[in-house]
Amino acid sequence: MLALTLVEGWPFIVLAASVGFIVIAITKLKLHPFLALVLAAIFAGCLARVMPESTANADGEVVIGSLTNVLTLMLNGFGATAGGVAVSIALASIIGFCLMESGAADRVVRRFLQAFGEKNAGAALLVSTYVLSIPIFFDTMFMLMAPLAKALYVRTGKNYLLYVLCVCCGGVITHSLTVPHPGPIAAVEALKIDVGLSILGGICAGIIPAFIGFGVASFLTSRMTVPLRETLGTTKEDLEAVINKPLSQLPTLVGSMMPIILPIALISFSSILKVADGGQVEWLGPLLNAPAAPGEVVPVRQSIGLREVVDFLGDKNIALFIGAFLSIVLLARQLKYNTATIGKVLGPPLETAGVIILITSAGGAFGFMIRSAGVGGAVERLSDGLGLSLIVLSYILTFIIRVAQGSATVSMLTASAIMFPMIEGGLPYHPLYIFLAIGFASFAASWMNDSGFWVVSR
Repeated sequence: MLALTLVEGWPFIVLAASVGFIVIAITKLKLHPFLALVLAAIFAGCLARVMPESTANADGEVVIGSLTNVLTLMLNGFGATAGGVAVSIALASIIGFCLMESGAADRVVRRFLQAFGEKNAGAALLVSTYVLSIPIFFDTMFMLMAPLAKALYVRTGKNYLLYVLCVCCGGVITHSLTVPHPGPIAAVEALKIDVGLSILGGICAGIIPAFIGFGVASFLTSRMTVPLRETLGTTKEDLEAVINKPLSQLPTLVGSMMPIILPIALISFSSILKVADGGQVEWLGPLLNAPAAPGEVVPVRQSIGLREVVDFLGDKNIALFIGAFLSIVLLARQLKYNTATIGKVLGPPLETAGVIILITSAGGAFGFMIRSAGVGGAVERLSDGLGLSLIVLSYILTFIIRVAQGSATVSMLTASAIMFPMIEGGLPYHPLYIFLAIGFASFAASWMNDSGFWVVSR
């Protein structure tokens, strides 16, 4: 039987108390998640300070030796997370907004419907949502696809529950498994995993729960009927307008897909070259070096390699910049917007991104504080004593945090921060498996403390 001393078990008390604090703050006190997470980080640090020896690192140095350490660690965790996710989240928000406003998302959905047929409209919604939601946050994606689900019901007269569940299934999986969503971005940063590899792995692995989810949705639809209820601002005429809008008023399919496909391709190609160790493009060197003036000594410059160019373009921020630029051009051409109008309409999505960045960064601060409080080492000792696989452990840990406080992003932030010290010394398998286990657990068991629950139900 595994026995823990008070010092060894104190980090678990810190973890349980701080997660309980988040649950009470968000569900009972109705605090904004940003404030709840920041206060939880400070609370966890102060609680760890009660028994500072429990926070000692591998070298025996106490991490939280004073209250000043608590504030420093909280701010360091906040800043490190913001530095890793802020630009990506803002750019993804721009891409999602432009795809919706320009009609590009509607164009892609129609193409999928054409390919699958109306009899397979549920599968068409699932696939189109799965693809489109790669750069679009779940709440935004659901609000985009819900009118299409209603319109399909108006057209077919059946399977409304199937359509809604397919939208949920496609959107929630990518929200937890693919960059540039905030949870996967933070997990990739925390676990030090290649971004492109995480995207490829997340998309491929996500097909499994998507397929199972479609089967469950079909089963539930065959057993119950959910009617289309009246909602404010939704009339039958509005729904008919959605399904009857002519294709001539929508962007081309290629133009609609490029803001999504090109960033993914650039990031993925960079990852492939990192594995394949690409060659040099020697002829680029002379083109980028200005000729020397007479008598001037110019130092020899190395030619730019293919790897350097591709890695620059394949950086997640640069790739998303390119995708955002293409989506803005698409919006401007489709709606005849000038630069002043573009600047004005991009304000709201950037404001939304700002809130997400603050919450995500606060979650990073909380996760960093939990890790500094010695939870990672304590969990590792416990798992060794119980003989648990780190993959199983990461799933269970993420699942518990997810059910306790509701946010998929926060559960991924916290679990990845706790798991990293355990895998830092090396694993007998690729850390992508840890990332996938955390991602799978983070979209399990959505209930009333999950904002997505209320977005769907309302």
